[in-house]
Amino acid sequence: MSVIHRQVISANQNQLAGIGLPVFSPISGKILPLTSHPEALFSQGIMGCGLAMTLTGHKVFAPFDGSVEQIRAGGTEFILKSRQGIRMMIALSIATDYLPLPGLCFYVQEGQQFKAQDALFYADFRHVPQPIFAAITVLNHDKLGGIYYCLQQARAPQDILFHITARNKR
Repeated sequence: MSVIHRQVISANQNQLAGIGLPVFSPISGKILPLTSHPEALFSQGIMGCGLAMTLTGHKVFAPFDGSVEQIRAGGTEFILKSRQGIRMMIALSIATDYLPLPGLCFYVQEGQQFKAQDALFYADFRHVPQPIFAAITVLNHDKLGGIYYCLQQARAPQDILFHITARNKR
């Protein structure tokens, strides 16, 4: 296991009560370690640490209160910033053969503010034959403490994907 992924810690529900910033699941799907992501950019931690998911829904939701820094790769990558300064990337891995996505609808634009659980994006993924992996990574993880999660499956936007804690000052 890479050193970067040691910051992501599996816990039980009781251990998570009241700790850190709760981050709602931006998508619905099965939760996997980031090392399971098929793209090395994510599995090796190059783009930060977090979790991988296999997508089962058609919408991406806001994981916290914040703003949209960038929308890239034909709408399949979002870089978001929380009010607390956490920078997060939500990246959907979809082969370019299936882009542009049918039914593509953005509910936000770059620079726009949003509230936790707001819809950000919709697309019809039924025509993509292979599983769609998502990487939910914290880009500025080096300034933070642990990223704690307990679920194996998440329903967006109501489930909390993980809790992010502040770095211990020494």
